[in-house]
Amino acid sequence: MKPLCREINKDKVCLIGMDLSKSKYDGMNYYANKELRAGFKMSRDDIIVNKHLCREHKARVLKHELIERRLMKRGMKYKNADMIATKYEKR
Repeated sequence: MKPLCREINKDKVCLIGMDLSKSKYDGMNYYANKELRAGFKMSRDDIIVNKHLCREHKARVLKHELIERRLMKRGMKYKNADMIATKYEKR
């Protein structure tokens, strides 16, 4: 988890644990929320992760959201960013 902490600090994101049990998402970043019109109230620096996940799954979701956020921040569309983030989260 330490490398993820460095990534969070590097990107200056705010990690928010939220109950997403009624949502189809385990996590969400600002750019994906905006494109998908998911309806979460969040700032550009926020990443939401379902607080009910086990530690390992939270780490995977966070890694996914960090990668996806970086790609979308540079202009990539959600579908492509999500596909790339899914590949890298498993590493």
